[in-house]
Amino acid sequence: MGNAQYLYSKLKEDKDFEVITEPEISSVVFRYVASENADEVNKKLRRQLIHQHGVVIGQTVSNGHVCLKFTLLNPLITHEKLDELKVLIKKLAQ
Repeated sequence: MGNAQYLYSKLKEDKDFEVITEPEISSVVFRYVASENADEVNKKLRRQLIHQHGVVIGQTVSNGHVCLKFTLLNPLITHEKLDELKVLIKKLAQ
């Protein structure tokens, strides 16, 4: 849950992301919003993360918009890896 809170805080401070709600458990629901076509970008991001980078990430809908859902179950994941994930998502989105 500490990693979920960490990722939440990192995404929340970045204007390119919208975080849907503060995590209560180990899941962070967010979306990349720095695009006019954000819903399609988020769909594409999920596919790229899974198929090209082996990052398993869910997809959901909140308030009619496509969101990504990252569930942090691996206790060995580091804050550095989460920072790298955020950078990767921004890179893929552009």
